[in-house]
Amino acid sequence: MAFHDEKERQDWFKKARKILKKGNALTLIKQMDEFIIKTTGESCKTMVSQRDYLLRAYREGRLNYAKILLENLPIGSGAF
Repeated sequence: MAFHDEKERQDWFKKARKILKKGNALTLIKQMDEFIIKTTGESCKTMVSQRDYLLRAYREGRLNYAKILLENLPIGSGAF
């Protein structure tokens, strides 16, 4: 399992959001790869699925949060 408890998961999630907002999506994807190596079973499948989602979004240019924030545009699924 990638995280030992809920607090550890939440802390990592907060850091991940900051990484994305700074425009470092590839850094986050690489960190997720490190977690994937250490996990098995359903946890591994879930992490691979989430990593692949971010990788597709990155390749499609949908993770440019740093630019969006500079332009004061809303981000997130509830932005519209």
